[in-house]
This record gives sequence, C-alpha cells and structure tokens, in this order.
Amino acid sequence: MALIYRILTYLLLPFALLFGVLTLIMFFIAITNPALFLGVFMLGAFCIYFFCSFRFLHQGILQQRVLKSTLRDWIKVNAYVSLPFAILNLIQSVAILSKSAMISEIVNQMLEMQQQMGVPAQPAGSYDKMILTILIIMAVFSVVLFVHIILSFSFLKKHEDLFQPAG
Repeated sequence: MALIYRILTYLLLPFALLFGVLTLIMFFIAITNPALFLGVFMLGAFCIYFFCSFRFLHQGILQQRVLKSTLRDWIKVNAYVSLPFAILNLIQSVAILSKSAMISEIVNQMLEMQQQMGVPAQPAGSYDKMILTILIIMAVFSVVLFVHIILSFSFLKKHEDLFQPAG
C-alpha cells in the first residue's frame, strides 16, 4: 500500500508544480477580479496538501523520522479542501467528455475569439483533440488525487506515532 501511495505521489508531482506556478499567477489576477479567489484558494490548498503529504511520505513513512503534529494538521485541513477540488474536477471533466457537442462549442468560441484578435486560426480538429486530451488528463488527475487523499488519511491514522504530541 505504501508503494501505491508513493507512485500516486510522484504522479501528482508535475501537477503540484504546475498548479503552484498557476496559483501565483492567478493570485495577482484575482486581486483585480476577486471572484477568482475561490479557485486560487482551491489550487493553493492542493499545492500545500501535496507538499505536506510529500514531506510526510519521505520523512515520516520512508525515513521513520518524528514529525511535528502541525504537519498532520496541514495535511488534513488542505486535504478537506482538495477533496472537493478533485470531485468537482472529475464531475466537470466527465460532464464535458460525455457531450461532444460541448467540446465543439468550446472550440468554436475559441476560434471566434482568435478571429476577433486577428490571430490566424488553426484547424478546428486540432483543438478538439487538445481539449479532449486535457479533459482526460484532468479526469485521471482527479481520480489520482482522490485516491491519494483517502490513502493519506489512512496513513496518518496508521502512522500516528510519527507525530510529536502538540505542546
């Protein structure tokens, strides 16, 4: 089970790095548009969750080092935010994937925006494939994140002895 957790952790690593950079960029955009702060908050919570659970895996489970109890708290709190993030991503991806007309509509909107900006448009088929690939990747990411969070809670309970008592 620790091997599966380790594999899932390394599968999430590129997403955490990418979403970490995206969180910083979106934070500055959200300053001018506060409606984006919820998305920034969820992305940031995922990044914090990932890096705390990565530390728990390497220093706690693999190296058997004693960890501060605050690390467990950081993992739990950010996992509670990352769980709905994973579920919402999965629902969105599956909903769009199940309706190919929706993908075509998104592509048509992209092409219209490109024409308005004076950018030469690519063939619509290439955009369809790109969006389809992104949606599949996001669906897989969501499932991996969901399973990782469940395993994290399990390992936190199993390795309770690795954490220093608070105080």
